[in-house]
Amino acid sequence: MVGAIAIVYLGVAPSLEANLRDQRLDSLARAAQRYTPPIRRALDSAAKVDELDRRVRHAADTTGSRVTLLAVNRTTRSPRLELRSDSTAEVDIADLRFAVAARAARSRQIERGTEPGREGRVAEVAQPLRITPPGGQRADVYYVAVFSQPLQDIGGGVALIRRRILIAGAIALALAILAGSLVARSFGRRVRRLERAARQVAQGDFTARFEVGASDELGRLGATLDGMRRQLAELETARSRFIATASHELRTPIFSIGGFLELLQDEELDEETRVMFIRQVR
Repeated sequence: MVGAIAIVYLGVAPSLEANLRDQRLDSLARAAQRYTPPIRRALDSAAKVDELDRRVRHAADTTGSRVTLLAVNRTTRSPRLELRSDSTAEVDIADLRFAVAARAARSRQIERGTEPGREGRVAEVAQPLRITPPGGQRADVYYVAVFSQPLQDIGGGVALIRRRILIAGAIALALAILAGSLVARSFGRRVRRLERAARQVAQGDFTARFEVGASDELGRLGATLDGMRRQLAELETARSRFIATASHELRTPIFSIGGFLELLQDEELDEETRVMFIRQVR
């Protein structure tokens, strides 16, 4: 019981948390693929900042996530990210480092992951955007749209499940101990009754009875012992009958021998008669 509770607590709960986290990332990835095209079109058309912010906020409101638009500056050896718009209207984001966005800027593919935030871990999906400037000339200009959601609800839900597992496990363990104690007491009483009956049989009291009503192991043991008691009783009856029969059959010759011995003690017997009596006794 304790092992099962430990397996559920240590194995199932972390696996559940990982599955819920992956589902959250999958949902963010689908949202990013669906709602980044309007943002990219606004960047293509060199829309005003207000229009870009409106589309970013619309994507965040529709998906229930935080949307952050970052520009990729490649003037340095490693891409540097610069904030262009955020659905929370923050100008400087100090709580997140957007490591996922940096990976997406380097790989130019959608990336996903988590990072610690101000209030716990945050799930992030970064969608790189290649922009076509007005005039149709392609330039190596990239943005990264980051869709993020906190994972506090998942952690809280898993923590609640773990508490419920511990509570349910403790209740189940207490019930199992109580049930086991009751069953052990019942078995103990039956074993003691079998022991008393076996002791009576060992002392020669074949009127003792073993419990044979139950169909479990002790019931089968009682039936076997009761069969042994019947066989011993039959053997004892046969032994008593044999002794009685033998005693009856031996009584007459023993009395006859006793009579001859009394005659032999008579001093007036002649030698020939005495030898004859001795031959008869022999």
